[in-house]
Amino acid sequence: MSGFAAPPAAEPPLREQLSDLMERRSALEEEVSGIVAELQSPGPGGAPAAGLDAPLVDREGFPRADIDVYRVTHQRQRLAFIRTDHKEITGQIEKLLHELHAADAAAGGEAESKTEAEPAAPVVASAGDAGWAPAWYKPFALVDEVSAGSPAEAAGLRLGDEVLSLGAATLDTCAQGLQPVVAAVQASLDREMRVVVVRNCARVLLKLTPRAWAGRGVMGCHLKPSRGSVTEWPASYRRPSAS
Repeated sequence: MSGFAAPPAAEPPLREQLSDLMERRSALEEEVSGIVAELQSPGPGGAPAAGLDAPLVDREGFPRADIDVYRVTHQRQRLAFIRTDHKEITGQIEKLLHELHAADAAAGGEAESKTEAEPAAPVVASAGDAGWAPAWYKPFALVDEVSAGSPAEAAGLRLGDEVLSLGAATLDTCAQGLQPVVAAVQASLDREMRVVVVRNCARVLLKLTPRAWAGRGVMGCHLKPSRGSVTEWPASYRRPSAS
């Protein structure tokens, strides 16, 4: 037997790690949906639902006779565990997305297919401004999941893209949430819609057609609210202000 220890296993590629985490998160979300539906469904004979946090004892302090107290307690505990796991996995996904952004930027950006870059408008800024960003950098969502074979993938949408506009949805219209995205998508079913994202510190124009396909939804991607993740813009984006 050799006295040398086996080398540690190589880390899977970032995209493979992301795919695995997203599958795990999707599985947790499906389990949550099932548990919530069970707890909020009426009992036999139209008895009140157990609910997510309703008391499990009656007015006299005895276990409720109209529900399976053991089952409800177990399901509520499971729900709490899942939510903790979901939060942890989402944090890991966000970390990997940032790493993916950095890796793509370091590679210098590869040729884009099915996309066309929007010219960046000139900006004026003083060198060394802390927290500086181009005036157009106003994302409202981050793409943290893209399903294989989906309309989103066909349009060229990628993990880590930051969405500036999706149809009529923009930062201004999505200040209270992503409901305007749903409205924009429904208004463009089976029709091409304009999507502008930030990728490698540049704007990219995509053309996406929401439609029914083999997977869930009509886009096949997941968006999470975001107000920007680029912490430092390249010096080439800055132009010293006129003296």
